[in-house]
Amino acid sequence: MLWDDETSIPIIKNKGLMRTHDEDALEYFRNTRVICRLCPRLHNKFPTLFSHHQKTITVDTRLEGSPSNREIMSFIGGVDLCDGRYDTEQHSLFRTLNRESHAHDFYQTNIAGASLHKGGPREPWHDAHACVTGEAAWDVLTNFEQRWTKQCDPSSLVSISTIGNLSKPSSPGISDRNWEVQVFRSIDNFSDLCSYTLDA
Repeated sequence: MLWDDETSIPIIKNKGLMRTHDEDALEYFRNTRVICRLCPRLHNKFPTLFSHHQKTITVDTRLEGSPSNREIMSFIGGVDLCDGRYDTEQHSLFRTLNRESHAHDFYQTNIAGASLHKGGPREPWHDAHACVTGEAAWDVLTNFEQRWTKQCDPSSLVSISTIGNLSKPSSPGISDRNWEVQVFRSIDNFSDLCSYTLDA
């Protein structure tokens, strides 16, 4: 599920304001086993008030310490599929402009006239990402399934039951590397097929 950037118009070769390459991705995966869907980024009645910017990848992987069992692992945040997002921990505005990474990934829409040839500045991109396992990873998977069911074709979801030896989440053992996390999301019925009940 990729943002459908309404400003990207292939017929006139307009890459779009967000430079998400959404139309390129759709064309790249056409006639393959990968299902690529472009989903609305803007609310149909209030376009300035709507944007679900969720970045997740969920996979099944070998369960640590088990040669045959598998678990769900999710990655959240940190994956912006558009131009100008390559960054380092230093978030340099000028010093890295002549390096290969930023020379080919310069994107700056916030400062009129800013360009690579004029010496910048580039737009720094601060983002955080994390890998989650256990119950939190299943929450991320459920969130994706609910969004896909609302915005795409539910029959094309891979059933979790087709994954052999999939272990249900359990409390992790004690380790210096483990953190306890809670997954929080803000979403409404325009993007998600779900029902919630709140305890009074």
